[in-house]
Parts: sequence; structure tokens; C-alpha cells
Amino acid sequence: MRRVTARLALACVRHHRLVLGVWLLIVGAGLWAVGPVMDRLDRQPWSVAAHESVRANRLMDGARAHGEQIDAVVAGAPVAGPRFRSALASMKRDVSAIDGVLTVSAPAVTAMAPTAAPAAPTASASGGRPHDPAVSADGEAALVSVQLKRDLPDTVRKASAAAVETRLREIADAVPGVEVTLGGSDRARHAVAARSLADTRRSELITLPVTLVVVYLLFGGLVAASVPLLAAVGTVVTGMLWLLLLSRWYASPRPPCPRPPWSGWAWPSTIRW
Repeated sequence: MRRVTARLALACVRHHRLVLGVWLLIVGAGLWAVGPVMDRLDRQPWSVAAHESVRANRLMDGARAHGEQIDAVVAGAPVAGPRFRSALASMKRDVSAIDGVLTVSAPAVTAMAPTAAPAAPTASASGGRPHDPAVSADGEAALVSVQLKRDLPDTVRKASAAAVETRLREIADAVPGVEVTLGGSDRARHAVAARSLADTRRSELITLPVTLVVVYLLFGGLVAASVPLLAAVGTVVTGMLWLLLLSRWYASPRPPCPRPPWSGWAWPSTIRW
């Protein structure tokens, strides 16, 4: 084995230009393969299609009548107040007119003050209105849900979602003291993917300089230290070529890409529904 390794090393030294040229060619081909490989990745969420939970998720996605759903919790002011009611009515009218919107669900509030009620919508003993499940028990928060149409082109879907989110945030400008928190299952998945991507980039920025320093100290020179790093780069890009070849027969799964990198959200913990 040592003789084989010695002969291989000697051949590489004698024909170093050819070896370097072939290595650069492989690296260039691997870098080119990154684009096609990423384009061929399966865009279904979370995991491989063989998992039962993923198959069930796809069946439910195919059966629902709407596409992406955007939820918003509007909290910080009495829902039955005139300014709150006017802002919700104006928002519902404007959002319904946005291209690609299927339905807009908002609480049907009245000028009457809310009454305490159980979770189920029942009429109060004093003859007041039934408790709306989209309004918190204390009457200080409301839930708004917007559903987009199915099978929208990607550009139209992005534009519609952005317009809906912008209009929902404008409620805070119309009602002083109100905070609008956006959410939804699709938005949560995008937030998780964006956070994972940001953490990965941060770890790479930290570990790469540390690795370079450690390798330099171990090998005692920049040229010698670059050999294992170049070998690692060559291994990665060569793997991309193999993935491109295998992607002709197999679908590669991946989690959804962030579009764009939204921040996470959570239901306000002080609200009782």
C-alpha cells in the first residue's frame, strides 16, 4: 500500500500541471453542478415523501380549498371600540380586493361591550351577544385570518402575501396602542428554515477562520495547511457531480427555502381565548 501511495505521489509531482488542471476542471464542474442540483431538489416540506406524516400532510394540502393562510392577532385595545371596529372593517374591505385573496375572516364586533363567556360561543345570561371565538375573553384581542387562492403562480402568491401582510400591519397605525402579530403554519415553516439558514451561515463564519488557524499551526506553513482544505473542497464539489447524476433517477428532499427571511412569531401569552 505504501508503494502504491508513493508511486501515485511521485506521478502527481512529475505531472503536477496536468494534475492541477484536472483538479481545477473537476472543481469548476462541481461548482456548476450546484445550480442544477438545487433546482432539482424536491420542494415538498419537511422530509422525504416515504414518511407517513409527510404523505398525510400532502393529502391534506391537496384536499383543502385554499392555498397559503396568513393569521394575525390584533391586540392592545378594546375590540368593541369604534376605532377598532372601523379599522377591522376597512382592513377586510381592502384585503378582499387584493388579487389572489380567497377569504377574509374577522370578528363581527358590535358597539356593545364584550361579556365574559366560556370557550364555546354561547349567549350571555344578560342577553348580550354570543361570545365570538375570534375575540379573546377579555375583549382586548382579535384574530384575523386571510386565505389565498390555490394554485397561484409563485410571483402572484408572493405579491399577494406581501400586500396582505402590509395591510394587516397598517391596523396598528389606525388604532393607537394596538400590536399586530402575524403568523400561520406556512409562515412558521419559513421562519424555521430562515433561522436554520442563518445559524448555519453564522457557524461557518466562526469555524472557518478557527480551522485555518489550527491547521496552520499543526502543519507549520500556509501551503501545507491548504492541502487538506483543498482536498475537502474537491470532495464537496465532486459530491455535487454525483448528486447531479443521481438526481436523474431519484428525487432529493429538502425543507422549504425562506422567501423572504421572516422572523418568528408566537401567540401573546397574556391573552385567554
